[in-house]
Amino acid sequence: MTRLILCAKSSWDPAFRREHELARLAARAGHEVSFVERPRDIRELANSRRREWLDGLAGAAPRTVGDVAVIGRSTFVPGHRHAVAGRLDQRLLASLLDRLGGAVIVATVPWDWPAVARCKGARRIFDCTDDWCEIMPARSGRLRALYDRIAREADAIICASEYFVLSAR
Repeated sequence: MTRLILCAKSSWDPAFRREHELARLAARAGHEVSFVERPRDIRELANSRRREWLDGLAGAAPRTVGDVAVIGRSTFVPGHRHAVAGRLDQRLLASLLDRLGGAVIVATVPWDWPAVARCKGARRIFDCTDDWCEIMPARSGRLRALYDRIAREADAIICASEYFVLSAR
């Protein structure tokens, strides 16, 4: 049995994305799976999810959905917004990953990579399902630098899109 930590680009609910199915498949195969949800940010303080944001910041215990441990997390500003927000979010994620101690850690967004890369002794994988440079062209310089770093450091890279592989060359 392998311990898998999936740093997801979405929350668990609704659980309809590829990353949700990968977590369920790994759990059914007997692996210990932790699904780390995308972080909630400070905007949650203004709505009914205030308690969830505070719990995520405090490191609340995971909830179990089937055989998957779902871990909520919080940050102040989304890590993709700018470099300072990215560094703060990376520290928060790295602290969580240190506590979890995984054998295989998967990042699904490039701005989570610096936190995943710190995890020595774990197999570090980047699951690239989106071309974030295309989605956020104003941030493409920073994203390309992260993609270059991922290419140097990752133990494996999964590309869900043939287009992305061809356009990255």
